[in-house]
Amino acid sequence: PHATLIIQSAHGVGTPSPGVYTNAIGITITNTMASPDPQGTTQFVCAGWTLAGNEPGSGSAASFTMTITNDATLTWLWDTEYWLDTAAETNGSVNVGDSWQAAGVTTQITAVADDYYHFTNWTGDASGGANPLELLMDSPKALTAHFAENLVTNGTPEWWLAQYSLPTTAAGATGAPHSDGLQAWPERVAGTDPTNRASVFKVTQAQTAAGSSYVLRWSSVTGRDYAVFCATNARESLAALATNLPANPPQNSYTDTTHGTVAPIYYRIRVQ
Repeated sequence: PHATLIIQSAHGVGTPSPGVYTNAIGITITNTMASPDPQGTTQFVCAGWTLAGNEPGSGSAASFTMTITNDATLTWLWDTEYWLDTAAETNGSVNVGDSWQAAGVTTQITAVADDYYHFTNWTGDASGGANPLELLMDSPKALTAHFAENLVTNGTPEWWLAQYSLPTTAAGATGAPHSDGLQAWPERVAGTDPTNRASVFKVTQAQTAAGSSYVLRWSSVTGRDYAVFCATNARESLAALATNLPANPPQNSYTDTTHGTVAPIYYRIRVQ
């Protein structure tokens, strides 16, 4: 005598494969299913099986052995998982890495800022500033955490104060670490060391170029604008030669073609 075994599955590659089989009663068959079955940013994971008309009636493994006793239907069961792609902007991290997440599950993701920074918001398949974020995995998701500097007086970043071992407070920004009367925060703007009296914002080189013009050079810092002023008499007001000169680290230069070799000539540079 023989019996019919129907095998059905919505996903994966099984052995035997889905189909209708006629087997002699009394033989033993081992059924296996390859799992998971990835399909891009969605994958299906074998959650077990049911066996109608025979014993055992169900199981949670991706492999089992059965004895043919009568007609039966084997159905492989599947769970869905979605790919979660997490990222963090510089100066922070997230506590959940790229991974598969069960469909329908709410995954909690926490953004962790580095010292002297704070979390601001999410972008991608999440938005707003909730932290931790409760993310419902109802589809593949990708998101990025963003962070910003902690600022004190006059926009001085805490990390900048900390690198010079200064208090990361308003007092640290407005103090004069080497007693020259200059507060710390303007030194950040100028790109100088607030703990070093010899570190000052100044023209580092002024020379006569071909064509009887003066070339000025000074150290520069990313994200700053510079201006050059001059006068030919110490008593006259300084006049602007150039403004809104973009930074060109590590050194900016400006050629004064207006005054030829006039001497004396006084120059001043400004940074903002």
